[in-house]
Amino acid sequence: GTFGQIQVIADDVNVGTIDGSMSFILPVNNSYATRMIIKDGNVGIGTTSPAALFSAVGNGYFTGNVGIGEINATGGVLSIKPTGATTALAINQRNNARSISIDTTATENHAINIEASSLTTGLGLRVYSNSSGLTGTGEGFVEISIDHTSASQSALRIDNDGTGSAMRVFDSGTEVFTIASTGNVGIGDTTPSAQLNVSRNDTATNDQFRITQEGTGDATMEFELSGVQGWYVGIDNSDTNQLKTTYGYGASVL
Repeated sequence: GTFGQIQVIADDVNVGTIDGSMSFILPVNNSYATRMIIKDGNVGIGTTSPAALFSAVGNGYFTGNVGIGEINATGGVLSIKPTGATTALAINQRNNARSISIDTTATENHAINIEASSLTTGLGLRVYSNSSGLTGTGEGFVEISIDHTSASQSALRIDNDGTGSAMRVFDSGTEVFTIASTGNVGIGDTTPSAQLNVSRNDTATNDQFRITQEGTGDATMEFELSGVQGWYVGIDNSDTNQLKTTYGYGASVL
């Protein structure tokens, strides 16, 4: 039969200094090859010159959890915990669904769960690109999509228990859309004092607010006291496109 070999080689022996290696040599395709080596205190698999304490070159296969920085990788299939950290980056498999958890010990069944309880400055999540190749007009840089007609969840939920804005949208560094912590919405107004503030500071003479009807119906707007009275203002498409006002409750009729 064909057997493997173990070689112990002393590369350099001086007074007080011994440099050497231990190689595990096994037959591969009718020839011998070093499959593992211990050299200069480093262990190498698939390489004869390990550059780190453990160096592996090639594919790996694991049937259990893998922990880096923690012995019992119970947080996920793959857990990476930096020195001194209390939580880890974990890639999990829960309820047959893949998930990623970052800086969290939560067990919720979220696809991606990022917890930044100890974060005092900076961003919890940043998606950034300065590529000039992003030229598509039909796609967004970040897409949130539920592609199933029977799904009932919201595509996007934003929850802020603090005093900061719920949402801020910028264009070229200028804040153009704001949802304040009060629920007020500002377009061109970063501190909206009403439920909807539309504001601009320029010399433009075009409209700031527009209601468009592209069909055969009327273009209307309603002012309503709930359960009491409603006033309607709009363009009557069936009466020579006249601007009309009327009142009533329950249906918009010009």
